[in-house]
Amino acid sequence: MLSISEAQRKILCRQVETNCSLSGLEGVPEERIVEEFRRNHKLTTFDDYRDKIATAVEAGKAGDGEVFRTAAREVTTDPWIQIHCTSGTTGSSKYYPFNAAKVPIVEKFFLFHRFMTIPRNQTLDLTMPGKVETLSVGVIMGGVLSCYQHSAKSSGRVDPFTSSMVPLSFKFAGRSLAVYHLCWLVALLNFEDVLCITDAFAGNLVIACNWLLENWRVLEAEILSAELDVNSVEVDIASEAIREEAVKLLAETDERRREKAIRQLQKACGGKEDRQQRKGALRRLFPNLIEMRCIKTGSMAKYVPHLEELVADTPPPPPAPLGDEETGGRGGVRIVSSLYGGTEGFYGFAVDPPEDSSQMPSEELLASFSAFFPALMKHAAASANSAVAERGQRGVEVEDSYALLPDLECFFEFIPLESDSQIEQNGGGDGNQGSAGPVEEREETETDTQQPRLLHELEEGKLYELVISNFSGVARHRIGDIIRVVRILPEECGRLPMVTVVGRSGQALNLVWEKMPEHHVLSAVREVTLKCSFPLRDFCATESIADGLLPFYHFYVEAKEEEKEGESLKKAKNLLPELRDALETALCARNDPYSDFITNSKVARLRLSLVKRGTFSKMREHTVASSLTVYSQYKSPTVVRDGVRLDVLKASVLVTAVARGGAPAKKSRGQRRHLTDVSIETEERSLPPVS
Repeated sequence: MLSISEAQRKILCRQVETNCSLSGLEGVPEERIVEEFRRNHKLTTFDDYRDKIATAVEAGKAGDGEVFRTAAREVTTDPWIQIHCTSGTTGSSKYYPFNAAKVPIVEKFFLFHRFMTIPRNQTLDLTMPGKVETLSVGVIMGGVLSCYQHSAKSSGRVDPFTSSMVPLSFKFAGRSLAVYHLCWLVALLNFEDVLCITDAFAGNLVIACNWLLENWRVLEAEILSAELDVNSVEVDIASEAIREEAVKLLAETDERRREKAIRQLQKACGGKEDRQQRKGALRRLFPNLIEMRCIKTGSMAKYVPHLEELVADTPPPPPAPLGDEETGGRGGVRIVSSLYGGTEGFYGFAVDPPEDSSQMPSEELLASFSAFFPALMKHAAASANSAVAERGQRGVEVEDSYALLPDLECFFEFIPLESDSQIEQNGGGDGNQGSAGPVEEREETETDTQQPRLLHELEEGKLYELVISNFSGVARHRIGDIIRVVRILPEECGRLPMVTVVGRSGQALNLVWEKMPEHHVLSAVREVTLKCSFPLRDFCATESIADGLLPFYHFYVEAKEEEKEGESLKKAKNLLPELRDALETALCARNDPYSDFITNSKVARLRLSLVKRGTFSKMREHTVASSLTVYSQYKSPTVVRDGVRLDVLKASVLVTAVARGGAPAKKSRGQRRHLTDVSIETEERSLPPVS
C-alpha cells in the first residue's frame, strides 16, 4: 500500500492531464510536483472560475458549440458531459463541470453501493430530481442527483444511484409532497421489505416523515379502496401517466396484502396523541428497518434528535390476529452517514463493514475502489465490538467520522484554525458573499493564515478548513467546509485521518467582528432547547442590520407537535422568553467578543421569533421554485441571508421575544429573573404562490 503522500502525489499528477488550472505543472517530475504546485498556485474560491464556466454555459444555452468547446477547454482538457450546480444554501448556486475524467470515479461508487450498502430493492430512497436544463449543445445542467435521475429516465439505465423499491417514474411526480405521497404508498404496500430509508440530508428525511405522520389517513384510505385520492393532498401529481401507474400499482396489489398494510398502519399511527405517534413510528411501521441513511453532520446535526425519536424503541405490539404472522424486528435502527462529499467532489467514507463477515467483498474488489480500503475494512471489523462495548460502558456515542481517501479523486490541503475566531466569513462553499456586518472584504492570502497542511500532516483534535484540487478544473479551492480530526488511524491503515464536519465557513454569524461559528450556534441551540424543554422542530438565524438601529441576531424557531393539537404551540409561546434569555446567555458564554459587544451596547440584544408550523418546508419550496436547487440537495441553512427565505420567515412570524433593557442583568444565587418581553406580530405579509 502506498503512503498517503505518495498517493496524493500520484493523484495530483493525474489531475495535471485534465485540469487546465494545473497546466503549468506539465513536465514537472512527480517527486517535485507538490512543492511546485503549492509555490506557484494561490488559494482560490469559486470567483476565480466563475467567468470561464459562465462563458461556456452561456454559449451552450445559445447553441454555439464552437465557443462552448473553446470555453470548456479553458477549464478541462476533456469534454463536459454534464454541468452540476450546488444547492445555493449559503448564497447563489455555483456550476462545476462533470467531465469525462469523472466517469471512472462514479463507476467506483456504483461498485461501493452494490457491495457495501443494503440492497436497493429493500431501500426506500426518498431523493428526488429537480429541474434540469438541456443546453442546445446537448449537455444537461442541474443538481447532481437531478442530472443522474433525468439521464437514467431518458436512457432507461438502471444503476445503484437511481434504482430502489420505488419506480423511478414516481420520482418525477412533481413537487416534493407528491413524490412523498407515492414513495410512502409503495413502502407501506411492501412494509416488510423495507430495510433502509434514505435521503441526501437528515433535514429532508424529517420533512418526508412529517408528511407521512400528517397524511397517513389518506394513505390508509387509498390502500383500503385501491384508488388514488388525489383530492386529499395539497399537491397534484404532475402527469396523467404517473397517476395511472400509481392506480395500477394499487389495483394489482392483492387484497390480503393491502389489508395487512392497513393493519400495520393503524397499529403504528392510530389512536395515539401526537407525541406518542411520533416516538418509534418508523420502527412500528417497518418492523425490519435496520438503517436510516443520510448526511447528518454539520448543520444537519440539528435534525438527528427528530430522527432518533422516529426510530426509538417502543413497547412490543399486541399479538397479531390469528392467522396473520407477525414480522419481528432486527434490533435497533442505525442512523448513518456513509460518505462525505459535495458537488465539487467525493472526499471520504465512513468505514462501515457488513455485520455478516461473509458479505465482506474480496480484498481485490475493495482495492479496486481504493488501495486503502482492504486495511480500513479489516481494522473496522476488528474494532466493531470494542466500539459497541465503549458505547455501552461509557454511555456515549461514537462520533460520526469519515476516512479521507488520498487515492480517490481529490488532492487535499487544510488551513489550520487555531481558534474559532479564525473561521472565515469569506471562505469557499456555496458562494456566500461574506458577513452582513461592517467587515471590510479583502482577498485572502496564505500570509493571513498559516501555511495549509497536507493530508499526512493533520493533527488529532484540530480544526481545519478544507481545500481541494480535482479533475474538474479547480485548484487549491476553498470549498468552505470546517472539519475536525477525530482520530488518526494506526500504521496498518496508512495513518489516514478520520474527520467530522463541524460546519461551514460562510455560516458564521457576524455583526461587528465577533464571528460566531456555526457549530457554536448549533451547540447553543441544542443545549438551551433541552434545558427549557422547548419542542423545537427547526430553526435558523440572521443578522439584522438597519440604518439608525443597533445590529442584532434574529433567531426563528418552529415548534413541533408533540402533545394534543395546539398544545405544543401554546407551550412554545410560553417558553419563548425563557428560551431567548437562555440562548443569549449560551452564545455569550461561547464567544467573548459578542458578550462584550452586548455589555457595551455595541450590538442590540438577541430577538427570537416563533414561526408558523410548516414555515421551513415552505422555505424549501420557495427556494427550489426560484432556482435550480433540487429538493434532495436542499440543505436548510443555519444562517439565512437571501431574500427568498427571509421573506418566508418574516411572513410567518407569530410571536417575537424581545429583551427589555440593555446588557443582561446578573442573577443572584437562587433568584430567577425574567428580562424578556414578548411582542405579538400583528401584521402578516403574504407570499406569492409557488409555481
